[in-house]
Amino acid sequence: MKKPTRVNHPPAVELPPDNHALVAPIYQTVKFHFDTLEDTERYLRGERPGFFYTRASNPTTRQLELLLAELQGREECLVAASGVGAISQTLLALTKQGDHIVCFVETYNPTRYVIRRLLGRFGVTHTMLSIEDIAGVERALAAVPTRLVFFESPTNPVTKIADIGALTRVARAAGALTVMDNTFAGFHQHGEYDIDVFVHSLTKYASGAGDVMGGAVIGGGDLIRGLRTDFGTLGGTLDPHAAFLILRGLKTYFVRYQAQCASAHSGFAHAPAACARPGADAGIRHHCQL
Repeated sequence: MKKPTRVNHPPAVELPPDNHALVAPIYQTVKFHFDTLEDTERYLRGERPGFFYTRASNPTTRQLELLLAELQGREECLVAASGVGAISQTLLALTKQGDHIVCFVETYNPTRYVIRRLLGRFGVTHTMLSIEDIAGVERALAAVPTRLVFFESPTNPVTKIADIGALTRVARAAGALTVMDNTFAGFHQHGEYDIDVFVHSLTKYASGAGDVMGGAVIGGGDLIRGLRTDFGTLGGTLDPHAAFLILRGLKTYFVRYQAQCASAHSGFAHAPAACARPGADAGIRHHCQL
């Protein structure tokens, strides 16, 4: 092989079968190839596993997806380039012209923008209520066939606590999917509820260092696998190196989470009752709080 060719195709280094890296490597590559054209064709027909193009999937990002799905107590996960990217791609993939969404005024502002402005351009309507107005949610679901109920708990940034059990019950009774932005609560919270789809910003608790952005959507296997083509086509892909940094950050996730909760409870131990916060005994939904 000539030297100009060799520098583009350097010698491969293969580990022995019984010799493994302690930390999974970063697959910082756009393309993957198979040994034969026949294997490539089998992959493209869905007849064999593997990787082909990082915009669709990559071993590093896939490891992160598997870990997040397990933490949240669900079967499947897709990661995206940011939390808002995960939210917007999920909403685009799950709705169509004529659909209706129930959402809430306490929700993260970019999420409200996507629902009101972007989806509104394409004929998706919405009803926006207070997260505390369960009766209003029931009325909205009874009045209009609804595709999604989108909510957060705690809400960002005012930290109101949703009655998750009530929201999921009324949504399920009306035949609506529930999508919960679970970023503020964390990956180990709320998996016991009957929630169809969780979305997370990985920029927050997962990374932990404020140096990388990412997002995730987590849910049942069939539902999330059905979104993969849409996610890959829309192109908001998480970079493998960012996935590696998030995986590294997750190693200290539980230590950081416990420390921040202990610090917050200690700091507010003698705060006046009028100081509303998650975890306050006087809260109207103390049983739902962290």
